[in-house]
Amino acid sequence: MRYAKYECSYSDRKGRPDIIAAHKYRAVAKVGNESLNVGVIVREFPDGHKHYNYFILKDE
Repeated sequence: MRYAKYECSYSDRKGRPDIIAAHKYRAVAKVGNESLNVGVIVREFPDGHKHYNYFILKDE
């Protein structure tokens, strides 16, 4: 997350009232000799907790 680029924030797409917002980030991760585009969605909860989902993006 240190080098991830912020893309946007939006309300929860499923309309769940316990999620304040979702934040979208993108980064490049090096694994061995390979560079992978990684997406991160961070869901923010009212009690201050954050839930992180990481995923590899297909080549663009």
